[in-house]
Amino acid sequence: MDELGHIMNENDLHNSLLCNETELKQLVDSLMKHMSNISLIENDAERLSNLMGFTSKLADSVSHKIRSFDLVKNRVGECLKQVEDIIDLRSCTDGIQKSLMNEDYEEAARHIYRFLSMDESMLRKSASEDFNGNATDLLDTCSLEQSFGKLHEAEQKLKLIVMNRFDEAVKDKDIASVERFFKIFPLINQRMEGLTKLSQYLCGQINEKMSQHKSTNVTSRSAAYLEKLSHLFETIAQTIDIHYPLIETYYGPGNLYHLVVALQTECDRQSTLIINEFKLDKNFVTLTVNITKYLKMNNPTQQQSTQQIDSKEIDKHLTDMMYLMNRSQTYLNFISTRLLTDIDDATQNQHMDGSKEKGQRPKSSLIQLDPLKVDQLIRECQLTQMIHDLNSTYVLFERYFLKESIFKAIQLDMVDLETNKAAESVLTSSMLDDIFFIIKKCMKRSISCGSINVILAMINNCVAVLDTDFFDVMQERVKIGYPNNLSTLDLSNAYTALQAGRYLQSSTEMERMRISFISSLNNLDTACDYINLLSSTIREDVSKSSGIIQKNQVDLFDSCLSDFSSICAKFRKLISGLGMQHLFGSVFKSTVKAMVDSFTSANNQLSDEDVISYESTDGVRPFVQSFLVNFNSQIQSFKKQLTMNNFDLLLSTVSSEISNRLYKALFKCTFNKFGGFQFDREVRSIINYITSISSISVRENFSKLKFICVVFTLENVDEINEYINSEGNNTALRINPNELHQLLRLYTELAPADIRKIKL
Repeated sequence: MDELGHIMNENDLHNSLLCNETELKQLVDSLMKHMSNISLIENDAERLSNLMGFTSKLADSVSHKIRSFDLVKNRVGECLKQVEDIIDLRSCTDGIQKSLMNEDYEEAARHIYRFLSMDESMLRKSASEDFNGNATDLLDTCSLEQSFGKLHEAEQKLKLIVMNRFDEAVKDKDIASVERFFKIFPLINQRMEGLTKLSQYLCGQINEKMSQHKSTNVTSRSAAYLEKLSHLFETIAQTIDIHYPLIETYYGPGNLYHLVVALQTECDRQSTLIINEFKLDKNFVTLTVNITKYLKMNNPTQQQSTQQIDSKEIDKHLTDMMYLMNRSQTYLNFISTRLLTDIDDATQNQHMDGSKEKGQRPKSSLIQLDPLKVDQLIRECQLTQMIHDLNSTYVLFERYFLKESIFKAIQLDMVDLETNKAAESVLTSSMLDDIFFIIKKCMKRSISCGSINVILAMINNCVAVLDTDFFDVMQERVKIGYPNNLSTLDLSNAYTALQAGRYLQSSTEMERMRISFISSLNNLDTACDYINLLSSTIREDVSKSSGIIQKNQVDLFDSCLSDFSSICAKFRKLISGLGMQHLFGSVFKSTVKAMVDSFTSANNQLSDEDVISYESTDGVRPFVQSFLVNFNSQIQSFKKQLTMNNFDLLLSTVSSEISNRLYKALFKCTFNKFGGFQFDREVRSIINYITSISSISVRENFSKLKFICVVFTLENVDEINEYINSEGNNTALRINPNELHQLLRLYTELAPADIRKIKL
């Protein structure tokens, strides 16, 4: 069976081939026609391969010849350099002795400099090879060794002469000779020795100038310390400015660091003496102890140990410290900038110098510097440590001055009614401007210190005094509340007030309490504006003062400033919460309650004639008109007394109370279509009046009432369903479905069966 299947498959294959016989013949004929072209392509490919092989061999040959040429060129260059070195070696050997004899040390140093730039081992090797090959026309091993010996001997002799002559010039105070021999040190490969000797000389000069310095035109002892410290910094800065071109020209960039290290050591010694003498003269140790005790006391009035501390003296000390720290920080920034610039120049020179050429200085033995060493020098120097200690003292003193000054401002707080009345301005007390004047003064002085740590500490101190000293006083005054006349209270509230003793006070005392309450609310609101302005001013001043804040300190700085926003939020919470609730309860509660009670007792199932009859009273019922008149007389006085923000907040609070009380009153009433229409007109009148005297919209506070008003004017279930479920009607979501069902049952236009058809 398998063989039969195989035979059948082959038969099928043959049949298929026979079917395509015509096409296969055509393909074979076409292939035969192109056979001649294929042979041509094969020949062309072979010729191309031969051509590419020939080109490759030719390229290899040319490349080999070029490499050979480069090798010969390099060897010729090395040979010429050796010939040049040998000629210069003989010239140096002959010239060095003559220069030393004539005391032409610069020329002698140039001979040594050229000698040191030669590859001595290579010359010895070449001389040895040529001697073995009997090529003595140019080189002679014996004479070469003699030249090396003479030059090494002359090198040591010149080093000794230059060092001795430099020391003599320093002793004789011969500035020209000092500079002359200082220039020679790098030529004899004594860079470090030259920098060390110049540093010692300059430190001696600075010490001498400071010893001879006498303060002139100084009005106080504090100014004398500042003038002396400034003179020290200026002297060092001038020294660097004068000698840096000399170092850069003859020693190259990157060598200023070694000079600055020595100068900074002298600066540390001198500045430590000045600052310690300043602190001792101002008795900072005793003041620090007393101020620390004061700040630990819970009650500022218990300051027996601080009676000896004069705030004015502390203010002067703070100003003196600020100037000392500012000058010191400016000096350190100058040092850092100069060193970093010098290192950048050295780095650029290294990139530009690709190879060692004739006339290039011998390789320096000085260590390679990086910016981290500059930062370490500035951070670890004694001056920085002294300023750090002074920063701590400054922050402590500034904290005391801030706290004590604010405490006095609170004690002397008063409201100038005559000035406020004449200017028709809002009521604020004197403590507000006094406190923020003190805070701005302290912050401006802190920024002038030039230390980000001082600035951050003072921001925290300012936040602390506003959060405690100022806020606590304002909170206590707001808690006392806004006293009202007995005649404006209902019987139960009057009895409660009399029991509490609130109305045993005179009318003058009550007026004083009202002014205190209103001014406290205004103080809190105005303080928020002052705080925002203070925060932006601090940020702007710090950004203008270059070098104060580093990139890694920006987040910390922003975090500290954000505490001001937290304080503002706390102030506004006190105003909107306790403050406005007190004001509403004392002044507006009875008026609103009377209107709501009248609304509850009024008939809200009206006829068309009833609605028309109210046109004579501006479309509202008498009790609503009476409410608007009374409310207008009450609110107008607050419009002049309160700040705009507080007045708007008061209107918002009253609006919310009116809306909430009317909403609750709805559940005690029944409405027909005309009653709902009248209620809608009265709500609109209240909204329009409040909106007319406010700079903000209060319509959102009446959204639930407005929703019910519209529902109570609709005539059938379909209209109500369409309105409730209309797109964008978010008010329906705020009303509890059970409450809405309850209100709909009070709408007499709907039958109980209709209410069940309403989809919520």
